[in-house]
Amino acid sequence: MPPRTHLLNIGLSKGTSGAYILSSHHQDGIIRCRRLKDNTPQPLISVPPNEQVTWCVCGTNQVWIGLASGQILVYLVGASHVGEELMVSLPPTLLLAHTAPITTMYLSNAFNICISGGKDGMCVLWDTNRLSYVRSIGWSGVEVSLLAMSETLGDWASVTPLGSMASVLRLYTINGALVDSAVTPAPITALAFTSSPEGTAINVIATSMADGVIRLWSVWDLRAVRELKTDRARQPIASLQYSQDNLHLCGITESGILVVWESSLVKTKIPKFITVPPV
Repeated sequence: MPPRTHLLNIGLSKGTSGAYILSSHHQDGIIRCRRLKDNTPQPLISVPPNEQVTWCVCGTNQVWIGLASGQILVYLVGASHVGEELMVSLPPTLLLAHTAPITTMYLSNAFNICISGGKDGMCVLWDTNRLSYVRSIGWSGVEVSLLAMSETLGDWASVTPLGSMASVLRLYTINGALVDSAVTPAPITALAFTSSPEGTAINVIATSMADGVIRLWSVWDLRAVRELKTDRARQPIASLQYSQDNLHLCGITESGILVVWESSLVKTKIPKFITVPPV
């Protein structure tokens, strides 16, 4: 998805579901929503006065909003039928752990975990079923800029800046034990895991670098295994996502250029470039 744009899945009656697009980049601080077939987003959530939205992430029937105060608000969202207006349950659940603005969050529906990162340098794990605190990990004072989680193992990765010319990539188990860390030769701008079934392939972490390189890292020992390069995008990738079958790696720039790399198992030319209209 483009930056500050989120896919919200709504579970409906009789096992059906609906998908909506949320956007959180608006200057008035209002989270807006639209159905996939609509063009104009409608107001959905207004945060409390004097608060600023710094991050937003969606789970099934949940919207998690990170604020400049370090607070996290969790809204439950539902609809009775496909295509109907969404209903937001009030008041939201308030989660407290951070002492500085929220800078990033990642939510895993597979493991019912949300990870939040802040300018205080902390990564906090939350239980998305109970909407409760699990544990905190990190070093105070080093901002967490990116988070991602493996949907097969539950391992997760964090990125912190190392000055303005590099980043530190850290890999953790789901229980918070540090597996390894690596210093990258350029700042990391986006992060994503593959999700192949264990035993059938070696999963990797994909990181996009400010110099335009996509670097792949082994999830076993955080060893760099491959680099992908292109001179077509001309901008750092702002968001990365693997397709469900892991045969395509999609990256999108701030200006809306979508770059798609295909596995050698797919017999078409690579990469592809598509301009995505703004949301």
